[in-house]
Amino acid sequence: MWIRNSAAGGNTAAYMTLKNGGAEDTLVSATIAEANMVEIHETAAAANGMMEMRPLAQGLKIPANGSVELKPGSYHVMVMGLKQDLKTGSNVTLKLAFKSGKTLELIAPVQQGPGMKMP
Repeated sequence: MWIRNSAAGGNTAAYMTLKNGGAEDTLVSATIAEANMVEIHETAAAANGMMEMRPLAQGLKIPANGSVELKPGSYHVMVMGLKQDLKTGSNVTLKLAFKSGKTLELIAPVQQGPGMKMP
């Protein structure tokens, strides 16, 4: 579990592996105090061949007794409108909500992502 560093006013993303030891469930929302808006996204090819990020309106299904990896270039938690800088070495609290009513509160270390250079 980690979140990419970014400056106030910008956007970033959080990544993790969600493991499910029970019946199928769906990640439907996420919140982080340091942002104005958070959505569950996927990265996919658009009609023009370019890659685009788009929200998953129905959420992200986590299979029964399975897992889903959220990683750069794939599924991710999109964090938009940062209220403050997220600096490498700090931590943020990410709250996840599932269709079943379950919630998770996770501590995400802020890291520099691969291929990105941030001050």
